[in-house]
Parts: sequence; C-alpha cells; structure tokens
Amino acid sequence: MNEMNSLQVLLALRNLPSEQVAGGPVAAARLLGEALIEYKYLWEGSIEVSFLEETKIRPLEDLLTKGDEPSILSRERMWDLLVAHPNSLCLNMLHSLSLHLKSFIVAQRLHHAYGKQRTVIQSFIPNLSYVLAKPRFRAYKVVHSQHSRGWSYEYSTMYPSNSKSRLVRRMKMLDAKVAEYCDIVVFPSRGAYDLFRELHSDLVQIPDDKVQILYTGVPDWLLKCGSAIGQGPKIILNVAHHVPEKRIDKYVKAVDVFLKRVGGAKRGFVAVNYGRFTSLTKALSAHTEVHFNGLVTHDELIKEMSKCWVLVSVPEVSVFELIILEAMSLGKPIIASKVGGNIEALGDDYPLYASEPEEIADILLELETNKELYEQVSKRNRERYLQLFTFEAFVKRHIELWRKLGQE
Repeated sequence: MNEMNSLQVLLALRNLPSEQVAGGPVAAARLLGEALIEYKYLWEGSIEVSFLEETKIRPLEDLLTKGDEPSILSRERMWDLLVAHPNSLCLNMLHSLSLHLKSFIVAQRLHHAYGKQRTVIQSFIPNLSYVLAKPRFRAYKVVHSQHSRGWSYEYSTMYPSNSKSRLVRRMKMLDAKVAEYCDIVVFPSRGAYDLFRELHSDLVQIPDDKVQILYTGVPDWLLKCGSAIGQGPKIILNVAHHVPEKRIDKYVKAVDVFLKRVGGAKRGFVAVNYGRFTSLTKALSAHTEVHFNGLVTHDELIKEMSKCWVLVSVPEVSVFELIILEAMSLGKPIIASKVGGNIEALGDDYPLYASEPEEIADILLELETNKELYEQVSKRNRERYLQLFTFEAFVKRHIELWRKLGQE
C-alpha cells in the first residue's frame, strides 16, 4: 500500500453484547465485518480496515468474536441500568465512559501531523459517534450508521412508563447532535431516514448531501445451509420481540383465523414466534396455538427459518428488518406489512402485503391452495435478494463511500 495515499477505516463499537438475535447496530456492524472478510479481495491493498473498541484498535476479525467479557456492559444490562435510574446523571455517566476515546483522538491528531494516512471512522453507537465527531477540528472523517429508530425511541419502546422522562429527552438530543456533527449519516433504508426525520424534526435538519442510504446485505443462507420445508407440520414463523410496535397480536389472531378455516387439516401447521419476552407475553400466550420459544442464537434461528413454510412480519413501523432479508436469501414467501423498509426490501408491487388478521389469514390460505403462487413468490424473493442484498453489493457500497470521503 502506498503510505502517502493509504486509507484507514475503523469500524467503531462499544458495549458489545455476546449474542444478537434481532437486528440493530451491533448486528449491522457484525454483518459488515463478516462481509468485508468474505470479500476482502475488493479492498485489500488499497484500504486498511480495523475494529475500534474504546481506545484499542483491533483486527477486523475481533468484531465477530462472541463471548462475555467482564469489562463489557451488555445492551440488556445497560437498559436495566437506565430504567433503574431514569435521570440525566445516568446518561452523563454513559457519556463519560465514551470520553476515554479522547486519548485516541489525540493520538490520531499526532499521527496525522507526521503521516499521510487518511482515516474514516464508521461508528454504530450514538454516544460513541458523539464523542468522535464533536471536535470541531479533527483529522479524520466520521460516519454514523443509524441502524435503529434512535436511542430514545428504542428505550421508550422497552420502557413506556419513562417515555416522557428527562432521560429520554436527553437521549433524543444526543441522537440529533450525532446527526449534526458527523460527516455522513448512513441509514439502511429511505424508510429509516424518513422515520428519523419525523422523530427528530424539532431538533435537527440533516442536509441531503450528508445522508447516505446503504442497503444492508446478509449472507447467502441458501448456499450456506440450504432451504426446505421440514418434515412434519408446516411452520408459520414470526420473529419479533414482544413489544406493541411488532404487532404480534395481529399475527396471533391471523393464525387462529387461518387454523379455523383449514379445519381438520390444522394439524398440518404449527405457528412459532422467536423473540424476547416482556409484560405482553402473558396476554399474547392466552388462548392461542402459537408456540412462543423466546430468544435463541442467530445460528439456531437461521436453522429454523430454513425449514419454515412462510415468514410473517407485520410491524407497525419498519426500519429495515434483517429477518426479511434473511428469509429472502432462503427463498421463503414473506407476509409483510406495507411500511417503511419492508417496501424497499420487497418492492412496491410485492403481492403478499397484509396488516390485519383477516388479510394475513387469506394469504396463508392462498399460499396453501395455490402452489404456483407459492413458487413464484419464493423465486421472486430469492432473485431480489441476489440483485440488491448480497454481501458483495454491501461491501461495494461501503467501499465507494469510504473512498469518496478519503478523497475530500
């Protein structure tokens, strides 16, 4: 590599949990790391890519390492801490943890004073992005990947009783400051960007030239593990935590309606949900034939999805659901709500959009009786995945962004 023109890219995370079933910032970061390793030939020799955690620059492979470490505060423990102390002091404490990065920032300035290496830091965590991007004069570019609806929104969803607290107002302001200070803000879909603007319009207006829509990519699970409907009952799969916006109640009611319609043939189907249990779980579980199996590892989830008959995902809002992309890679039919990122993933003319229980049940019955429709939708989803959401396309989109920033 030419030292005078080399480009260094650091993927920045902190508070890295050991496992991640659903999407979110950590899952997005790990997917990018995995894609970069698999398609190393696209950037090796012209870009150095490493993993930045706190003040340490580590090999990219460390981003994919799973396992608990005493010094790491998991996402779940962080939320518990916040709900136990819903005030600005707790948030200030989290900010102070990130301030350890100041030593890294100083080191970077010294490095640039005596070297020619250009640096782009892509951060996935809001308070980390805030500390990295806040300095007015810095010798590196900062990209923030906004792979959630915002820190304040996520917290308010999990703990509705604190949604109007001072803590949530501070978290929302932090999200806005990150968008203001960073050089580029990456969103996984246009729907995610629109939702962020809606939630933060009173605090920040992001210039159009600062926004980048970079679709997430997922592994080709069909090649890695195959796809087939398992022996025994056909699995109607739902993957969602038990929070109101995921509208699992609609899925539960749709399953009940569908099984009543098929009558004696209902033994040929089984409905399963994977997701975190909450206070809603008891009500969801009452008088239903859906099996609530809680959280599982991602490897287990993919194994179960590869055997399912159809995926049902009908949230109220959608940033860009990784579970949708993964089902597409496996060539599975997906019944989805026509909202946000779902539309960008599946296409505006997708034939299996539904939101209400009766509509969902109608489509389930049609897929059971119309084998041609089932095969057509399966093929369509697989082809759209290969066109837009492969790891190779994912890597190329990021390389283009990094090189553009490195030339500025």
